[in-house]
Amino acid sequence: KVNALDNPGDVTFTLSTLDNPDISSGEKYGLAIVPCYGFMSITDPTEQQRFLHNIRRNLSPGGRLVIEMEVPDPGVMLGDPATLYHYRDVNLRDESSVVLYSQRDYEDHSQIGYVKAVAEFLDSTGLVTKKVVHDLEFRYTFRWEM
Repeated sequence: KVNALDNPGDVTFTLSTLDNPDISSGEKYGLAIVPCYGFMSITDPTEQQRFLHNIRRNLSPGGRLVIEMEVPDPGVMLGDPATLYHYRDVNLRDESSVVLYSQRDYEDHSQIGYVKAVAEFLDSTGLVTKKVVHDLEFRYTFRWEM
């Protein structure tokens, strides 16, 4: 928990994408933050190790790494992969709505989860006007692997 910074004017940020996790500035950082499934979206264990090594290489002595991760979800791990589960209805101000669904599968051996996220956009009469589907992959990495 950070309550206050000694000198907020000295704080600098460097953004690195997962497509290119190498930070080549040569600077050392006291804190690295990997948010919102960033680490979990690297599904190959060797690439996960490379990613962690690259971050470690750029941390100053005593530097910290914060990774936001999800706790393994039994609903993902044990759910029926053939079922499209209703997640939530979102009512919009113009009386239209969005209906959200997900379909999940999980491979025990590789620890890779597959999620199909579906959004149906309905007009005020309930007619589907647009449907968006995204396929996502993630890997549950357990502490003893690191």
